Amino acid sequence: MRIIFLAKKTDSASYIFYKSCISELKEFDPSVKITFKKLSDQYEYKYFDIAIFMGGAIDSFKAKKNNPNIKCVVIDSRSGHYDRIDFTDLLISNGIENYLFNLNNKYKNFIYPTYPKIEYKNKLSKNNKNLIIGYHGNKIHLEAMYPRITDALKNINKSNKIELFAMYNIKGLGESKIVNSNKLGFTVKHIQYSNENYTKYLSKADIGIVPQLIPTKDNFFIRYLETSNFNKYNQSYNDYKLRFKDTTNLGRHFIFCQLGIPFISDITPSSCIFVKNEINGFLSHSTSNWEYYINMLISDEELRKKIAQKAYDDWKESYSHDKLNAKLLDVLKKL
Repeated sequence: MRIIFLAKKTDSASYIFYKSCISELKEFDPSVKITFKKLSDQYEYKYFDIAIFMGGAIDSFKAKKNNPNIKCVVIDSRSGHYDRIDFTDLLISNGIENYLFNLNNKYKNFIYPTYPKIEYKNKLSKNNKNLIIGYHGNKIHLEAMYPRITDALKNINKSNKIELFAMYNIKGLGESKIVNSNKLGFTVKHIQYSNENYTKYLSKADIGIVPQLIPTKDNFFIRYLETSNFNKYNQSYNDYKLRFKDTTNLGRHFIFCQLGIPFISDITPSSCIFVKNEINGFLSHSTSNWEYYINMLISDEELRKKIAQKAYDDWKESYSHDKLNAKLLDVLKKL
């Protein structure tokens, strides 16, 4: 099986993660040969059995024109890419949200969450002066915690001294002026995103948090109008309002699984697929939800270890790169 993997940008986190994962396919089958190229490089499709295109760099029409037998795979096509995917044989999505966004009967679908593999041996061994809350991801989700989740952290800090380790792209986007020590009243350590810093810094966290929801305009006046004047569907002031991106996925959860850190996550379709609430993690929405579960974990070290171990076991059983690659290879062979 000869595979060519193509992308426009080779410095994006998504490409780097997927390249690392796809590279391991050859470990399951020595006949697999993978070539990585930028879309602008020189290559000929006639020498390959499968062409894998990152979203935003799809060249399926040309590939099939030059080699009618080639199978075209698209990874991580997002709504903002405006991709033409009608010549696609397989679409790989990073979560159920993106899977459903692109779902139709023209091609096969496969879910492969994007996240890096982390080799970390000292799981569950903590010796922190203050309890550390760990965050990693993009700056948008960090700042979207304010005030829904940050208010919970501020309340907790009144009785239990905490620190927040926030790892994101500081060099590219600047340090957050919304989530910082001055605004929150406790130490916020801003950490530059890098693969090395998962083990150097994030591994020190006692509890992980995975905010995934995007704030919506929501206040008493809006809810009053919805429930009083337009109550066609029996709306209630207590209805949930969940807004999340089409690229929402489980990647950030699986970092905490590998590091042996118990985590709390926003409610999203992806998180509800993996998280068994209060068994291998916690699902939250409101400020009081977040405060309740963080306090529960703070007060019980054995519970933190138990939850973290269960999350690690469930990840390894169903979502480790080895498991996903074995399933993907089987799908590719059947195209």
